Amino acid sequence: MKMLHSLVQAFKLPDLRKRMIFLLIGFTVFTLARHIPLPGIDREAMEKLVPELERFIREHDDRSAVWLARLDLARVFHQLHRYEDALGQNRTVLDRVKAPSLKSMARYQAAVTLQAMGRSEEAIAQWTAMKSEPSMVSEREINWKLAMLYQAGQESSKALEHLEAALRAPGDYPSNQLIEDQMAGLKTAPSQGS
Repeated sequence: MKMLHSLVQAFKLPDLRKRMIFLLIGFTVFTLARHIPLPGIDREAMEKLVPELERFIREHDDRSAVWLARLDLARVFHQLHRYEDALGQNRTVLDRVKAPSLKSMARYQAAVTLQAMGRSEEAIAQWTAMKSEPSMVSEREINWKLAMLYQAGQESSKALEHLEAALRAPGDYPSNQLIEDQMAGLKTAPSQGS
């Protein structure tokens, strides 16, 4: 009963009420969107890939091709919204493989999966780790991804810091225009977080 009373009291504060409503709407949209089929993604075909890839992994566990199969299986699991399974495959590759290119792919997929799961702090840790390891992902993209996570967590100053680093880094993705637009939006938004 005390928790319900606290919730009612929190709802009386306009700023907190606005944030709680936004969170509930976001959660509802996310829950509903999970059940909407994505264009170009054939769920049935994806589901059929799972046992095939699992069989390949079992039968070829001692070969290097199994690591690519695990990464493929992680991508399929991600597309099917089986995020814990995707994360498990990526973590297996991260824990057992020495090849920097495979570790980079696994870390990228783990970061994207953690982000999809709403586990921002863990996603930030994966993106940050990519900055200190050989990676197939550009520094520009890594900083941009970090900026988006910090922005979602309402840490505007950290988001701006990473957007500025992304803008200075070489590369074409994301575009300068996209980064500059995001920076302008952050600078004009009311100050939130640190």
